[in-house]
Amino acid sequence: MKRNVSGVAASLCLVLVMACSEDLGPVTAAWNQLSQSMTTKIAELKKQFDTLQGMVKTLPALPDGDAAGKALKAKLDQALAAQKQGIEALDSLVATSKSSFDEAVKTGKIANVQKVIDDTQSRFDQLSSGVTSSGAGLKGLIDQYQRHLADMAKPEKVDFTDIDFKPGTAKFLFDRPSSKATLDKLTAYMKACPQLVVDLVGHTSNEGSDAKNLTLSIDRAKAVKQYLVTKGGVEEKKFRNVAGVGAQDNAVPEPAPGSPEAKKMGAKALEEIRRKNRRITVTTVTPCPK
Repeated sequence: MKRNVSGVAASLCLVLVMACSEDLGPVTAAWNQLSQSMTTKIAELKKQFDTLQGMVKTLPALPDGDAAGKALKAKLDQALAAQKQGIEALDSLVATSKSSFDEAVKTGKIANVQKVIDDTQSRFDQLSSGVTSSGAGLKGLIDQYQRHLADMAKPEKVDFTDIDFKPGTAKFLFDRPSSKATLDKLTAYMKACPQLVVDLVGHTSNEGSDAKNLTLSIDRAKAVKQYLVTKGGVEEKKFRNVAGVGAQDNAVPEPAPGSPEAKKMGAKALEEIRRKNRRITVTTVTPCPK
């Protein structure tokens, strides 16, 4: 009789255990799917990070004294470090959530396992979104840095508008003090450092034909170069190109000769506009070191 009671008790215990256990198959499959998607996403983010890190490493160095560039580079480094930390946080989340999942499975409760899955999904989405956003921000900073370098490399253009010539010629009007003073100023500019290399471009007013103005602008640029070399002692090698563009690039809007607008304008005002357009532009090709 005792043996029968013991057997019944054992059977009841087995039934109770079976009744209390839950089917974890669906939530386990859901976890496996989540784990795979997290692994894929992290690999994708790491690849993006490696690309951006490589771009940062190959950025050209900044010239000394470029405070704005230095500040931009500091932001770049901070953004790169922040993205790296974000990826490390994702790796850590995957590791800790796996431990939490294993512990939840031991309880045999679907609710416990599902909570781990939901919490992990929510936290992962939050972190990965932050890393993606920081990656976009980092790319924006890289673009900004490159634009800054491009702006730094843009040739500096300086107009020298007070060099007066005899009308229709390339001969200087030295009876006007501004001509000699401006040529001296240009000489000093050219001798600012040994490395400086420039292009000289001559300009004219709208008077005369296009062909005549083009030839005249070239002759005036050549005259300025000749003065700088022979009178100012500027080395020939500091001039990469000497050219002229006629009246194609006026510094000040100028009415066409004989036009109603020109006739309405006083002779003195019109001549002042034309003087500003009769100029030499110096475009820096190789600047002085900063």
